[in-house]
Amino acid sequence: MKFFISALSILCVTVQLTGGNLLNPNIPTALAMSPDGTLAAVAFSPQNYKAYKLRKLQKGASLESIGRTGRIAIYATGESDGEWSSMYTGELKDPAATGIISLAFPDRNRIAWKAIDGSITLYDMEHGTRRLFLTEDIRGNRSLYTAQAFALTPDGNRLITPDGGNGIVIFNTGTGQEIIHKGCGKRRIVTVAVASTGKIAAVSTDKGSISIWKLPDWTPLFQFQSKTTLMQRFCSLSFSRNGQILAASYGKGTLLLLDMKSGSVIEKKRVLLFSAGLKEMTVAFSPAADNYVICQFEDDKGSLFKVVDLTKRKTGKTVQRSRGALTADNFTITPDGRYVAMAAWGRHILGDASKAIARSMEQVDLYFIKIKAFCKAQKNKIR
Repeated sequence: MKFFISALSILCVTVQLTGGNLLNPNIPTALAMSPDGTLAAVAFSPQNYKAYKLRKLQKGASLESIGRTGRIAIYATGESDGEWSSMYTGELKDPAATGIISLAFPDRNRIAWKAIDGSITLYDMEHGTRRLFLTEDIRGNRSLYTAQAFALTPDGNRLITPDGGNGIVIFNTGTGQEIIHKGCGKRRIVTVAVASTGKIAAVSTDKGSISIWKLPDWTPLFQFQSKTTLMQRFCSLSFSRNGQILAASYGKGTLLLLDMKSGSVIEKKRVLLFSAGLKEMTVAFSPAADNYVICQFEDDKGSLFKVVDLTKRKTGKTVQRSRGALTADNFTITPDGRYVAMAAWGRHILGDASKAIARSMEQVDLYFIKIKAFCKAQKNKIR
């Protein structure tokens, strides 16, 4: 198997699976893969971070007064005999002062993460150096937690983050300098996403609006406002590979598709009809095809996912769904578009529910689930 671990030899890591003094040490809260697919990172934090500690932050208390409650495990990923797999290589030491909620790779040598206290850390794994970006974006409410609490431009040179209110801040990742600070309306910004083209970005608020902005100068293009304003608190955003469509999770089981040329709604589709027990829905376009959207649902029993092919029928068709449940908060997709990667802990089910495998809290696995329709389509093209 080909694993790519040269850069990891100089990581500041400690191989420790117990998680130290975390409140609930091994709950995966964010998952990311490097652009070349050779590294994966899983962040662990207690999502039920104690409210009184967050209130201390809001009242001006120092980060040292609330203790450290986060860690990041690094995996080398590779392919062997047509299958993806991973190998645990170590952990980043003391990555955050509070729970980690968002994680991303600017490139193979750098990793960035955002904590509940609003701080964003950019860590250079090759040189062992860190850069800290401080924001006022404290996430003191469960409905404001999101795996997209910040975004990076495709070249890795710009970092875009909410400012804790109705504005965004853009930093130069090389110098740490603030480049742009602008308001984006009247509501609090929660989610940020950037198209792979690097030409446009999208933000969503806690009250049901999505606005589209032109990069690099951050000029407004258009805005979408939901009629049910409280339904979009858990909004997840994803651009198609060509940047022409924006997918957004809407409420607790609805997929919204917006045309980036006109700003009009292409369609609004209920992906999951029975959504009463859902906490949130995460969506992502395939990085290798413009017609496949993966939707993940989280409830108290675990996470389920569906693959939707937008070319099938008028409203799109579910072409694959998980046969069991994986306990994970979010997912990523391999750069070649062939696999969904999930982190799982605790009791999870693969295939036959009668063959459930019980895991201890210290056991975390990465699962690579083949997107069958995409792989079949690629195979037919080769023929």
